[in-house]
Parts: sequence; structure tokens; C-alpha cells
Amino acid sequence: MQSCRHIGFVVAAVLASSTLAPVSADAIVVDDDGGAGVDHTTIVDALAAAIDGDLILVKDGAYSGFAVGDLTVTITADAGATVSVTSGVTVSGLSSTRSVALYGLDIDANFGGIGMILSNNDGPIHIERCVIAGSGVAVFQINHGVQMFNCDAVTFVECGIGVGFDAGAYAGLTTSSSTVCLYECVISAGDAFIDQVPGAAGCQVSSGFLFASGTTFFGGRGGDGIVQAPFMICTDGSDGGAGLLVTGGADARVLDCTFIGGPGGAAGDAGCSPGATGPGISGVTTSYAVPAHTYDIPSPVREGDVAAFTINGEPGELVWIFFGVEQDPTFSNKLKGCLSPPGDALLLFIGTLPASGQFVLPASVPIFAGSDCFQLWEQVLYWNSPTKFKLSNPRLSVILDETL
Repeated sequence: MQSCRHIGFVVAAVLASSTLAPVSADAIVVDDDGGAGVDHTTIVDALAAAIDGDLILVKDGAYSGFAVGDLTVTITADAGATVSVTSGVTVSGLSSTRSVALYGLDIDANFGGIGMILSNNDGPIHIERCVIAGSGVAVFQINHGVQMFNCDAVTFVECGIGVGFDAGAYAGLTTSSSTVCLYECVISAGDAFIDQVPGAAGCQVSSGFLFASGTTFFGGRGGDGIVQAPFMICTDGSDGGAGLLVTGGADARVLDCTFIGGPGGAAGDAGCSPGATGPGISGVTTSYAVPAHTYDIPSPVREGDVAAFTINGEPGELVWIFFGVEQDPTFSNKLKGCLSPPGDALLLFIGTLPASGQFVLPASVPIFAGSDCFQLWEQVLYWNSPTKFKLSNPRLSVILDETL
């Protein structure tokens, strides 16, 4: 295992003299092929060996699902690696002083039911560039992509969340009594596999709070009608599901999102009617009339590399970047988003966006003697006169020693 500290490559020189002190931890290398420099061949074994603050670096391969308990840990795919997780993942019981981050994982329940379950977590969870799919037998299993309840702060960034083929009319994401922020995600319900079953909502929020920016929601297809014996009477097709379904007094706020209701099922016969297309949104939401703003960085990167971070917004906007050594997501109506770095994060002024509306800023990844990995939470803040402040999506930045 390797020594690891939290720091950021974009403002390394500033951080060296700032109040953002590095935090010691370990990097644990996982590779299902084994070999030199590998600590474990499964994510499960790596988690069993991990302590608070560890980073688990996963090489290319296929791995069984895993469960994270009350532990501060980051699990990230290596740069360019395809990491397939072949059964469900759970994160449960996080206390308020601990946090979890998952990055670059392709998670498929593979007929095991729900792709990911997040339950009873007081600490924050960040899930970035992951694909998560529920999968199972529609009649006998619940097959949501992600099921969440009693979670205090969950953030998804650039994730695909859905339900596998023929897994049934289940929501891509279902959440209750939780706070969740979605950035640049695609959320898709499963199609009704059984005749006469209504389509499921792409995302169902039954209580709690949801904020979504630049996210697309797809409702599921309704079930087909049938022709019933012995009199051969047809039935109508079932209605498609909503893109977003908000119930139970939930507070849902959306910014520059797309909502597509599922198609209705086919009629059982010519004498009956097809189901109706589902609504884009069912329930009450609050909308912000500003475009989504995005921030992109490569991660993980290695010391000595040249990397670039890309800021997209509107021409003439003033731009700052937050940098923090931990995640502490808090929704701000004034900032029109969830600020991921904590209140004591470093805020660095970048400049004014040019006519293209984009900054592409190259950076040499610094080398820190005696340190093998670093981790930082980053997010862009924008301001212009008409719409005032707004936030980009947050990003997790991980730097690895060139020997890892």
C-alpha cells in the first residue's frame, strides 16, 4: 500500500501555501489479474483491508459487487480502464463524519435485482461517470437502477442510471426521504415486460429533495393490451411512465433538463386503443431559467502528465473555481445548485469567459516528493448581471504517482 495525501494539481502552488492542509491516507491497488504492485484481486478484499481515507484504484477487469459501510473511501477506475462490476453495490450506514466516492465504474446487477442501494447514510456520497443498471426477472424481483432512502447528501455526475432489457417496469432512480443532486445524467425507466402494466417513471421522488441540472429523464413504455379468452375481448394498451414523477410533498428543482414520457403500450386488437404517452413531468417542480454550465477535468491523472480542464458557460461571465479537500454538498438557491466543496474551500478567480464561452486551460501535473496520490473536490462558480450566480457540476480530481 502507498502513502496518499489530498491536494489538487490545478492550483498546487497555491495550495502549498494555503490553509488546505494535506491529509495522509493509503492507495490500494486492485487488479483481477494480480501481479507485481497489486494489493488485492477483488474490490471486496480491498474494502476489508481499507481504513478511513483510503483510495482504492481499480485496474481493467471484471469484479463482483461490493458493500460499503461506515467508512471514508474513494473507489476509482484507473485512467482508461474498463471496470465492470458484475453484481449490485450497496452503501449504507455512513455516519455524518464519513464519506464515499465512486468513479468510473460500470455496475450491472446481472439478474440480481437492484443495481445500487443507498440507505441510511448521514455522510455524503459522490458518484461520477458511472453506469448503473438494475437487472432481474420482472415477475420475481425489484429491478430499479438505483434505490435510495434516508440519505442526507448524494451527488451523481455524468452517470447513466437505468433498467436492463426485459427487467420490467421499474424506475431508473427511486428516492425517498433523501437529498440528491443530479448533473449531466441520463435516467431511464425499464419498459413494461408484462401486458397491461403501466410504464414506470424514469425517476420517482416520493419525498425529500431533488436538484437536477442538464439531466435527461426517460419514462418507460407501458404494457401492451391483450385479447382475452374465451370471448376474445381486447383490452387497451397501458399508459407510458413519466420522465420525472414527484409525489409525497417532495421538493424538486430543475435546471436545463429534458423530460420524455414513455410511449403507451399497443392495443390488444383493432377494437381497442393504445396507451397514452406518459407526461414529461408529473407533479410539482421549480425550474430555473438559466442554461446548465459544465466543468470537465481528466481523472485520475499521473504526476508529470499535461492535463487540461475545460470550463463552459456564457460569454462575458466571471469565473471562479472552488477547491476543497473533502466533499460537503449543500444546496444553495442563490447559487442555483449544490456546492460540493465545504465552506472553507479555496476560491480562485480564473477570469472572464471569452466570446466562445469556453476556457480550455492546460496544466502540468506537479510531482510531490514522497506522495503517491492526491484528491480534490472542484467546482466552478459563474456570475453575470442578468442571472447572477450559478454553479457548474462538481468534479472529483485524483492524481496518482507515476509508479502506480
